Amino acid sequence: MTSDAIATDNFQIIMPVFNEEKLLEVVLQNARRHGYLKHLLVVNDASTDGSKEILDRWSRDHGLTTVHLVVNAKKEGAINKVLEILD
Repeated sequence: MTSDAIATDNFQIIMPVFNEEKLLEVVLQNARRHGYLKHLLVVNDASTDGSKEILDRWSRDHGLTTVHLVVNAKKEGAINKVLEILD
C-alpha cells in the first residue's frame, strides 16, 4: 500500500507529546510532507518545555489539531482523554 492510498483513508492518528520540543518540529514536518498532518491529533500532555508553543504555531499556520492537557496523564491517560473528547 502506498502512502497516497493511506492518506485518502478515513483515520485519525493520536500522538501524545510530553517535552518533545527537540524532535517535534521534525516529526511534524515529516507528517506534513507525507500527507499525514490532516489525520494527526497531537495531545500535549502538560509539557513544561517549548512543545506547547510549537504545537500552537502548527495549529495556527498548518491547521494541526491539538489538545493541551493541564495535568500530565502519562501516555495511556493522554490517549484516553482524547478518546473521551472524540467520542
